[in-house]
Formats: sequence, structure tokens, C-alpha cells
Amino acid sequence: MAVTGFIAPLILGGIAGAIAGVVVTAWRLRHRQEPTPPSSPIDEFTSAEIDQAAAAWAAQSDRPEVAAQAMADKLRLLHRLGQHQRRQP
Repeated sequence: MAVTGFIAPLILGGIAGAIAGVVVTAWRLRHRQEPTPPSSPIDEFTSAEIDQAAAAWAAQSDRPEVAAQAMADKLRLLHRLGQHQRRQP
């Protein structure tokens, strides 16, 4: 009798876990997103404008040259994110 009381919950738990796994997998397969295409590289004109803006910011804020490069990297990231959002419906 003690064995039945121990094995039955294990079997029911295994079956419930398998059902939950199937349900979650089916839901994720239905709701997956299409992969986004890679973003196009930033053109030279825009890249130069970003560098100038970052250098101007660093000069006005009394920041070192390294800060200008970090700001330029952030601006490039924002530019890529903006392009990505425009492509999304």
C-alpha cells in the first residue's frame, strides 16, 4: 500500500509535466517572431555627423576624448535602433 501511495503521485506528476511541456512548446511555436534582417551599415555622412556631434558634446561638457568616442558609439546604436523600429510594422 505504501508503494502505491508513493508511485501514483510520481506518475501523475510526470504526466502533468509532459502535458505542460507540450502546451508551452505549442504556444511558443505559434507566437515566435520572424528573425530581423541585419541592419545596413551607417553611411559615411551620417557617421561623420555622429562623430562631430560627439566631439562637440565632449568639448562643451569638458569631457575627455574617450567620452566623445563612447557617446559616438551610443549615437550609432540609437541610429541602428531607429532604423530597426522603422522596418517593424
